[in-house]
Amino acid sequence: MPLISHKELGGVLKEPASEFPYSLIVLFGQEFLVNRCAETIVHFLLNEEQRALNLKIVDGDRENLPETLHALNSFPLFSGRKVLWVKGSRVFLSKTSAKDLFQSARDAFMSGSPGDAYRFVQRMCAAAGMEDLGSDGSGITGLDERSWERHFGFARSSADQDLLDKIFTAGREMGIVWSVSQVRVDALQEALDRGFAGSNVLILTTAEADRRKKLFKALQEKALMVDCSVDSGNSRKAKEQRRALSAGQLEEHLRQADKEATPRARGRLLDLSGSDLRQLGMELEKVIAFVGDRKEITLQDVEEVVFMDREEAVYQIMDTMAGRDLASACRVLDKLWDQGFFPLAVLKVIGDELRRLLWASSRFGKTRMSYEQFQRESYPQLDETDREVVGGMAPYGVYKLLEYAGHFTREGLVKALSRTLEADIRLKTGAGDPKGVLVDLLADVCLDSNTDKQLTIR
Repeated sequence: MPLISHKELGGVLKEPASEFPYSLIVLFGQEFLVNRCAETIVHFLLNEEQRALNLKIVDGDRENLPETLHALNSFPLFSGRKVLWVKGSRVFLSKTSAKDLFQSARDAFMSGSPGDAYRFVQRMCAAAGMEDLGSDGSGITGLDERSWERHFGFARSSADQDLLDKIFTAGREMGIVWSVSQVRVDALQEALDRGFAGSNVLILTTAEADRRKKLFKALQEKALMVDCSVDSGNSRKAKEQRRALSAGQLEEHLRQADKEATPRARGRLLDLSGSDLRQLGMELEKVIAFVGDRKEITLQDVEEVVFMDREEAVYQIMDTMAGRDLASACRVLDKLWDQGFFPLAVLKVIGDELRRLLWASSRFGKTRMSYEQFQRESYPQLDETDREVVGGMAPYGVYKLLEYAGHFTREGLVKALSRTLEADIRLKTGAGDPKGVLVDLLADVCLDSNTDKQLTIR
């Protein structure tokens, strides 16, 4: 049976629905897309009356496969078919999914969804087979770094530890039940071999699916597999695809809410929400609630309600600090604080930027060149060590590092890194107000006298 992309789904859903040939549908990839496609399938298979009676939605974090299969092996009380949708199924998780699941938890918490973050951590533990963590899972916070890496397959930073503490605090306060039970996939395979009663259908959705798992490959022969993945790369094509997807989703949200938005408001919403479709939906809901009965959403409405997303916030604090603009750097820090960013995570951004500036100062000195000259002559000469420092930065981003590095002396940057280490110690030992520690550090960096640039205080 086919493995298709979400764009091809419309070609599979052809009337009459009674002749739909698949008893199992698996959708995986970008969470918002996955849910939207699953809803499209449910509306195709069941009319409104049938959805009220024959549709059951199961939370994957409480997935009980024997109960699900028992329901699928019985006929519905009313006409039509039964459809069971397991949201966030764990059947395709594996240890290799752990790192991506933790990143999803981090993103969810940063975007103001601590409950979702808590559930992503549960799935990460289930993927790694970590069932003995206490009744609320808090045992995970006591793992040392070596045990953590052995169980989950990736290293944990001090900022990650701080993140976990906050996620678990939020999860307990919200009363979310801790569950990391694993799913017996062999039972699912056996049930598929026997078939479900009548024309009943099982829909499994998941954000993370390990394609290397034996089950994934086996189900490709028996199920309709829908890939809702979105290219997360930094290529121009990937960014354009994500932007187009977000723009389409924005249009759909506005249409459903019977709202209009000015071009500048649309553009700003897309800029602030990045490529996270769930974040876009959340932010637009805030704006819609803010404007009330008014039909048109303006740029001012968006600026009033929506804070910058994590990617933009990180970029701006780097940009303002490297430009030695203390007032702007503090304003960005205020926004980060309002959004619940962790002090150690912000400190890491500052430290990483200072290291890149020191690299640029050491690698290129006070060289003055145009961007075209840099792109033609210097950028191609960067070796593997250089590229480890700049990561996936585009050539222009690296060129801006050279420009910013010229605002400091090498001695000033070394001194700033030393201050960053001192700030790290103060944050970890609780010596001082965390926000005050970061403001002091920004002031030290921006107002340092070792500079070739007039400092900016506005």
